[in-house]
Amino acid sequence: MKENEKVALITGIGGQDGSYLTELLLEKNYTVHGMVRRTSNLLRSRIEHLRRDEKIYGQRLFLHYGDLSDGTTLRRIFRDVRPTELYHLAGQSHVGLSFKIPESHLRRGGNGDAALARDRTGSAGAGAVLSRLELGNSWQCN
Repeated sequence: MKENEKVALITGIGGQDGSYLTELLLEKNYTVHGMVRRTSNLLRSRIEHLRRDEKIYGQRLFLHYGDLSDGTTLRRIFRDVRPTELYHLAGQSHVGLSFKIPESHLRRGGNGDAALARDRTGSAGAGAVLSRLELGNSWQCN
């Protein structure tokens, strides 16, 4: 990584907020890495136009498969990416479902927050930002 290079890691990059944030950061000349869950659908409709752009994908935009419950994968991604900023936007895929299974939704979200905070220790650059936008909170993680 070059000095002063801004490298963002976004969980939930395929969601509405993650895709808009990706476009904004690319416009600001960031290198953007996104963590995505393995799904049967390989197309990620909100960022597909970026994936198909050879000048962006594989140059300044990279996707990594991972799950917030898998600490080994999280540590590998942090080690390989070495983000200067971390945006945690991953959440329930279907908002209505979060009301039907609220405890599962909160447990998954909370465990993901804890795993990211724990596994980024010593891996991300100083001053990396951990942001949980869906809860309206953001934390500065030094």
